[in-house]
Amino acid sequence: MVACVERSGVAAEASTYARLLQACARLKALSQGQRIHAHILSSHSSSGSSSTLVLNHLINMYGKCGRVEEARAVFASMEHPNLVSWNTIIAAHAAAGDGRGALAVFRAMQLEASVVPDRVSFTSVANACGSAREARIIHASVAARGFLDDVIVCTALITAYCRCGSLGEARATFDAMAPRARNVVTWTALIAGYAQSGHLEEALDLFWSMAEHDGGGGETWSVAPNAVTIVTVVNLCAEFAALDQGKAIHDRCIHAAAIRDDPVQIGTSLVTMYAKCGSIEDARLVFDSMAERNEVSWNAMLSGYSQHGHGAQLLHLFRAMLQGGVQPNAVTLLPVVNACSSLAQLRQADDIHGRIVLQSRDTPALSLRTNAVVGCALCSMYARCGSIDEAAAVFAGMEQRNVVSWNAMIGAYAQHGRGRLALAVFGGMQQHGVKPDAITLISVLDACAGAGDARRGSQVHGWSLQLQLRSAALDNAAVNMYAKSGRVAAAREVFEAMDSQRRTIMSWSAMVAAYAGVGHAEEAFRLFHAMQREGVRPNHVTLISILGACSHAGMLQAGCSCFASMAADYGVWPREEHTGCVVDMLGRAGWVEQAHRLVQRSGAGGGGGDAQAWMAVLGACSQQGDTLRGTCVASSLIARHPQAAAAAYVALSNSKLAAPS
Repeated sequence: MVACVERSGVAAEASTYARLLQACARLKALSQGQRIHAHILSSHSSSGSSSTLVLNHLINMYGKCGRVEEARAVFASMEHPNLVSWNTIIAAHAAAGDGRGALAVFRAMQLEASVVPDRVSFTSVANACGSAREARIIHASVAARGFLDDVIVCTALITAYCRCGSLGEARATFDAMAPRARNVVTWTALIAGYAQSGHLEEALDLFWSMAEHDGGGGETWSVAPNAVTIVTVVNLCAEFAALDQGKAIHDRCIHAAAIRDDPVQIGTSLVTMYAKCGSIEDARLVFDSMAERNEVSWNAMLSGYSQHGHGAQLLHLFRAMLQGGVQPNAVTLLPVVNACSSLAQLRQADDIHGRIVLQSRDTPALSLRTNAVVGCALCSMYARCGSIDEAAAVFAGMEQRNVVSWNAMIGAYAQHGRGRLALAVFGGMQQHGVKPDAITLISVLDACAGAGDARRGSQVHGWSLQLQLRSAALDNAAVNMYAKSGRVAAAREVFEAMDSQRRTIMSWSAMVAAYAGVGHAEEAFRLFHAMQREGVRPNHVTLISILGACSHAGMLQAGCSCFASMAADYGVWPREEHTGCVVDMLGRAGWVEQAHRLVQRSGAGGGGGDAQAWMAVLGACSQQGDTLRGTCVASSLIARHPQAAAAAYVALSNSKLAAPS
């Protein structure tokens, strides 16, 4: 149509221009609107009464397209703007968020042009208010012009006060209205104002005030809520995890007309509310009861499962979604990726990766090359599934990398014992000029700990201090790095500088292990007792270090006592590593028979057991020259762990050499 008008070369009827500009405004088709404007100018059709209609539509089009300067220019070109012209330019300023500009035009309209504002004028300028002061000025003008009984104008004022955080004045405006003058939009405006400011109780009290007793012991609605009202209060309950209130709203509104009018939006908000309140079963009941669902509904249920760690149910629902012909989007795929990560479902991970690649052809925003969020999620997913090479391949294919992307790859390598590669990626991050954050440095410190690179770790620790990124997690990572690198004094220095409340089980365990590793069993025990006085309960890692310290220091009684009381005192059931420490301790003390019995009756002896525990017994046999028992132990070890045969034969040979002739 625009092209036809252009080709004609002559001015069209004002009504034709008006219809075209109306369509451009509705579709925000700026370029077509500008072409129409150019045609109007070139055909000199901006005169006469009809031109006012056309110019008003031009102002509206530019305002709806966010081009307030062009709208002002058109308005300024008008010789005799009418009330609609003034209202339209005020609305253009309001749409652009220019409250001061809208208020200035509103004043000029009355003072300079002597144009009397109407309800549209007041509504538009109220929508533009950016401060409570501006809202009060408009409110005074509304009162002076006699519009205080107009529901549309008063609702706009209530919304303006709420937007500016002046809830008291919003409520006063609401209360001043005649009860019968308030409609559902008025009620919803004030409820939404309370909700946006986080006032749960006030919002819900107002919501329940919409109901009235019917005289027969029941309740009906004096003003029936609409979908926006219900969604507003349900979302507020979700934000505050107010399950009881959310359920009450659900029960009260389940037969409301609004639910029949917009069942998808309300149903989706209920799914979200129940999920955020921890009632995932109720969320699923609502989801299953929905006759119609959209992408947002599916995403809400998938996100609920993701939030509560129900990875298996999430993947099952995702498959049902695909079978139902619903195409996933980026919002859908991220919780699915996280579920694959938590369940270490490599096959499912590969499938999701393939779907993302296929869908990115139609939806470029999903491309791994340009979408750092999707790429980072996939990288983390493969890392958690143990497929580090696939994670590295995804990372290598990413063109847009942010600090989170780099952190994901560094963390993946560090967590899987590839410290050198983690440090290499960190070097690449620095070369690309990406500034590290606290998470980066924690991962790098972990990598240094794994690689035993105290020099690099000390450098990174220094950077964290220079960048003022100190945190409990960073300090604990530094303690762990120094301790595992053998820098016990440096570890202790960082440890002592930490506030006692910032020390975690990781830092305490690292310090205990550090002293145990260098043979300072007494200091390890002092720290072990100190951590308990600080209210930090030892975990299985701490106890491995303590038992190891007892073994190397020959503290047989203390070690056996600790092992025997682990479950009762600390709630830690002995694992194979703990058994191995005690076996080694008994062997070093010459108690080979007791060590052999322990490994036979413990978890280390059942169903295969731990090769290290058996090797510890075999080593003890070697030290004591007990070839008979050594042969028996070696046979048991090889039967359970064929891969340990070579080491067993060497130890058995040493046992025979050590035997008295």
